Amino acid sequence: MSPNTMAAGTASRAKPARIRRAGVTMLPSILTAVWADDSGQDLVEYAVLVLILLMAVGATILLFRDRIGALFQTSADGLADLRS
Repeated sequence: MSPNTMAAGTASRAKPARIRRAGVTMLPSILTAVWADDSGQDLVEYAVLVLILLMAVGATILLFRDRIGALFQTSADGLADLRS
């Protein structure tokens, strides 16, 4: 559990840094605010995990596509023989 998590289970939000001072954008303040805010971290971690799993499944299908096609063809031929 992160240090920003309250006892009730809801994440507290970091207060946004002052972005404009006298009409000039303060880039370091923006970067500090973005770096400190971890409100979407779990979602990003799950998205990366799903992406890695999809890439692994895709690589497996590409690697074994001939065998998978033969397996489906054998199954289709077996079902066709049952109908005859």
